[in-house]
Formats: sequence, structure tokens, C-alpha cells
Amino acid sequence: MNKGVVVLDIPESCLKCPLLCANDECILQDDDTNFNADSLDDLRSSCPIKPMPEKKSICGRYDSHSKEMPSMKMGWNKCIDEILGE
Repeated sequence: MNKGVVVLDIPESCLKCPLLCANDECILQDDDTNFNADSLDDLRSSCPIKPMPEKKSICGRYDSHSKEMPSMKMGWNKCIDEILGE
């Protein structure tokens, strides 16, 4: 099955999240998670929204620490640009 990505600004709290429905349930989480959450903080702790990874700095030489070539970092950054529509 093909995969997709939805990009949204991560809200400061669940109350400001567009994915919280009228009865204070997260539409991304399953019924058990919504039911067992005693507070919105509990719900937020299991939030499936993940921040975008950062772009990598490119210095033009092999990075022995991360074992990455500049072209790998350029490819990584191109991927981030494509996801964000930049």
C-alpha cells in the first residue's frame, strides 16, 4: 500500500489541535487510548504527530562521526524540501 504524509504545524496543546474532535478525543488515536486518557496531557504523551527531522549541514567532506557523504546529506535535505513543498 502507498504511504502518504500530512504536514501540519504542531500545536502547543491538544486544545489547539485541529485533530481534536468536539468530545475531546484525538482522531489519530484509537478508542482505547482516548478512553484511558485521564487528561489531555495523557493524550498528548501518546500523540502520533512527530516533528519534521532537521536538515543536515553540508561541509563538503565525509563525516566520520555520522558515516555520511555530502551527497547523502544533500539527498536527505532534498527529501525534507519535497515533503514541505519547498
